[in-house]
Amino acid sequence: MEMRLIKWVVAFSVLSLCSLSLAQQLKIGYVDVQRVLSESKKGQEAKAKIEARGKELDRQFQQMQQELNALREEIE
Repeated sequence: MEMRLIKWVVAFSVLSLCSLSLAQQLKIGYVDVQRVLSESKKGQEAKAKIEARGKELDRQFQQMQQELNALREEIE
């Protein structure tokens, strides 16, 4: 029983040391999404599409608002 416990402790210690050495080698990177979108060709194309769609929706909203105001005046 005691020998089994010693084997488990040794195995756990070895695994712990391995995980510590791997953790020290771990490198984490990041991506600056704003920079990618602003500097890449596809990002600029996507931004242009989004802006065009936004302008179209704004135009539709203005038109609907004018129609609503006309109906409101008609009711009053």
